Amino acid sequence: ESFISFEQFCVEKSEQTKNIENLIEQLSESGNFATTHTIVEKLMRLQESFESRHFKQALRACLSNNQVHWIAGDADVKLFVNFLINNGRLKLTEAARSALFG
Repeated sequence: ESFISFEQFCVEKSEQTKNIENLIEQLSESGNFATTHTIVEKLMRLQESFESRHFKQALRACLSNNQVHWIAGDADVKLFVNFLINNGRLKLTEAARSALFG
């Protein structure tokens, strides 16, 4: 019985990981503000399941998509970017900081 519980935990984690990675990819390709806000909201709901690589991947997605730059001052996006930087212990270059925080 404990093996089944462990197996379910592993499968669930794997699905969470796939979901996070799919959302990060969607964030990098988001073509409008509404979609960006929706993706950020979904990612924030999954923040407890972020693995170390997800912080860098998500920050790269934020930096590569102008949609994110343009609304980085919005409360939800700002909270998400700060979550990535602080919880992922990421360092930003001046150019990246300028792109995200003006």
